[in-house]
Amino acid sequence: MILVNLRALSIGILLLLSGVCLLAQKPWQEIVSVEDVCISYPDAIQSMFRAINLDLKGLEEVKSAHDQGNLVKACESLLVYYRNGNNALFLRKELPTQSDQTEAEADTTLENVFIVQNVKAKVPYGDDGHRDWYYKGPNNDREWAWLSNRHSQILHVLEIYFETGNPKYAQYIDGFLRDFIIKSMPYPAMKSSTSVWRGLEVAAGPKSGLGFSMNCWIVISYLRLPDF
Repeated sequence: MILVNLRALSIGILLLLSGVCLLAQKPWQEIVSVEDVCISYPDAIQSMFRAINLDLKGLEEVKSAHDQGNLVKACESLLVYYRNGNNALFLRKELPTQSDQTEAEADTTLENVFIVQNVKAKVPYGDDGHRDWYYKGPNNDREWAWLSNRHSQILHVLEIYFETGNPKYAQYIDGFLRDFIIKSMPYPAMKSSTSVWRGLEVAAGPKSGLGFSMNCWIVISYLRLPDF
């Protein structure tokens, strides 16, 4: 079974940015490929393509597939376009040698135990199998939820993946982001103070390096994580 699929993650992020949500045709845990995304969210994918100038140089194959109504091939070609690009070279890394090495702090995160402002809590799951992204920690503190949803915890997991080469860390990141992307749709497209969509968490990332959620996603999306 493919647990880490960069194609699905990349398309999922673009799907989220399109702001369109349909009811998935299968459990979210089973949406692991571009084809799965296109089947479950065809309107969202079409909305994404409407926002892209397909006449740009380099997108010829994308445009051809899209014009023929082949969404899967269009998405695959779009990902190839980005994967083979020469921008953001500092974010493109060689994969580490696989090993079974571990690191305690990252393993704590893999148990969905997050430490926010020195307050440790285990994020619960709902009946739908999604994490409760609105969970406010043991003290019912909205700041805990806001800071948790900046997703800095997975940047540490990513660092440990490249230090150790242990595939379980890459697998966790993949599941974490697919969970959030699918559960948090649709984007409200308006000012919000909710645990998930407060503007500071969503948009202020450039002011603080790569610590906020969108920047975490950008860093990960440029990496060619393997399929396991």
